[in-house]
Amino acid sequence: GAISLCIIVIGTGERKIGYNKINNEGKTFSSQLLIWYPLFHIISLFSSSFIEEEHQTWYYLLSTYLLIRTIEGKSFKYLFMLILSRLIRSWNQTGNKWLNIPDIGDFLNRSENVVYLFTIHFLSSIIFIYLLNKSKRSSITYLLPIIVLIYRWNLFNSLTSVIPLLYYGLLGYLIVRKEISIENLLFSLLYILCRPHNCLIIIIHMIFYQFLNINDSRLAFILSQSAFFH
Repeated sequence: GAISLCIIVIGTGERKIGYNKINNEGKTFSSQLLIWYPLFHIISLFSSSFIEEEHQTWYYLLSTYLLIRTIEGKSFKYLFMLILSRLIRSWNQTGNKWLNIPDIGDFLNRSENVVYLFTIHFLSSIIFIYLLNKSKRSSITYLLPIIVLIYRWNLFNSLTSVIPLLYYGLLGYLIVRKEISIENLLFSLLYILCRPHNCLIIIIHMIFYQFLNINDSRLAFILSQSAFFH
């Protein structure tokens, strides 16, 4: 799912790069970071320790960018996304040093915490409904998260094998009717493919895409690399 998300973010970033024009924003510190971070990443690859823990480099770059944008714009939006990035960073531990440390995903997957897991999945579905319907292109997209919720929690055991077909059929209908954007289509595919404890990660990256206003492929690449390790 994370690999597919990388493709989404990179693809949308490349599609929008044509609209990226040189203006006064190029003089801001955040814009300078986007220009010079590839050099920083290349230098880090000379160290085997940085290679083993490469995810830390991308987490640092994303967090630094969001922090700088928060200071530059004095906007709660970027601060909120910075908090979200820190949250999903602790969701699934990666790397040799941190792999054995219990994380949020491990906590949610314990049998005694099934109530918390269902609550997270249910709330994520509500947010997903809101994000899908922001464009108001279709009134039936709200069915997608509901179908996933029913499927993942086996609410109708006799229909377990049929529900995914219904989901993909509904996506096909929305495509034919041109009532769903390519971005929402791909996020919808990710949502049914991911495990319940990871559904919130998809939602957060969807928030990043919709509210960060990605218009630079360099920023899109930072997001895609961070998403890969989530």
